[in-house]
Amino acid sequence: MDRTRRLLQDALVDLIREQPYQDIEIQAITERANTARVTFYRHYGSKDELLLDYLERLYHDMKETMESFCFDRLFDQQNPPTIALFELVAQDKALYRRLMNSAMGMVIQQRVRGYIVDHVSSVLAGTMRFAEQPIGLIANHFAACTIGYIGWWLMADDASHYTARQVALLSQSLAVGGIVSLIGQPSTFKMPSELGPLLA
Repeated sequence: MDRTRRLLQDALVDLIREQPYQDIEIQAITERANTARVTFYRHYGSKDELLLDYLERLYHDMKETMESFCFDRLFDQQNPPTIALFELVAQDKALYRRLMNSAMGMVIQQRVRGYIVDHVSSVLAGTMRFAEQPIGLIANHFAACTIGYIGWWLMADDASHYTARQVALLSQSLAVGGIVSLIGQPSTFKMPSELGPLLA
């Protein structure tokens, strides 16, 4: 990635940790990145565009982990394929909480949802078991569960004590439960025993 773009992205993220997203001005971003205003506009048309480019960077950083997301992992209840995403959020929950509450919150959720839908769809499309199933619907269901649990984990007062792994397991169980009801239960599907206390 271009060094200037990375500096601008890092500057924006630092500022989001300090103040509401809507209050951040381009001048503050360029000063934090130690670059000129004209340099900012050489790369981005707005701070929203900068933020979305930062999301692309996160997605590509995670892609190596997601490449191991195959059909069997879709039903893996011990090591959910989305655990890398929950662990990423756990590293800086305050930042992602601010982003979810910002004017860009819905845009961010839709962008992340799109990443998940595209990845799950590509996995299912290469599997004969799903040849006659509504792949788009299944992928969107999986993505909606993941995004929904991230939002709940970040915002709900009674959810903050859960670890990234616990929330990933809960999300996976809910998502896979819906898929299982549609296509039947594969031999690889097994509810993890550690979910018992969480669901009690």
